[in-house]
Amino acid sequence: MRFCYSRISLLLLAALSPAIAQSLSVGLKAGVSLREEFSGSFGVVRDESKRYTVGPMVDLRLPLHFALEFDALYRREGYTLQNFDSNFFHSYGGRERSNSWEFPIVAKYRLPGAARVEPYVGIGYAPRIVYGSQVDTYIQNDLSGNVMSVSSTTRNSNYDATHGLVIEGGFNLPVPHFHVSPEIRYTRWHTPFLDVVGLYNLYFSQRNQVEVLFGLTWH
Repeated sequence: MRFCYSRISLLLLAALSPAIAQSLSVGLKAGVSLREEFSGSFGVVRDESKRYTVGPMVDLRLPLHFALEFDALYRREGYTLQNFDSNFFHSYGGRERSNSWEFPIVAKYRLPGAARVEPYVGIGYAPRIVYGSQVDTYIQNDLSGNVMSVSSTTRNSNYDATHGLVIEGGFNLPVPHFHVSPEIRYTRWHTPFLDVVGLYNLYFSQRNQVEVLFGLTWH
């Protein structure tokens, strides 16, 4: 009996494989962020993050006009920080470069369209992992403002994983052998990833992320 069930399962999988293959599209997704990544509550923070994001994507079409999309998006983060104490005898500088990976899973619904254009809306969930290196510099000045000493340290700045809610809207435009999908995506992170020096949250990422993205898939 077990052998019979195994044969039936294999036959069903073989029968469904062509349909799954026809519904599965793979490709690339890339775009730009519409706002700066970092801000600060203490000192002068200059956001130096790259605005672009890029990575592979998989799109699985489902019955009843639904679809699932899986992405792995890379972004390069960075900033510099400068701060002085109240007497201006000491100053602090920091510089960080980090790698950010987002893994959105989005459920999409295809709306009625015209002229082969398929508008869609989507909602999903996105975990994010950020890791990189941080260089901290401490400068001591005399009463005349001359530099007396400089010390620097380098450390890894691996953050806890963060999670976000994804909402998007766009349209799918079929062309020969490809699908082009421009969209606007909004992500609300449940918490920023940040770093602290002493008792101060000197710099932190924005919780609201808005991007213009373009998907290119083939099947």
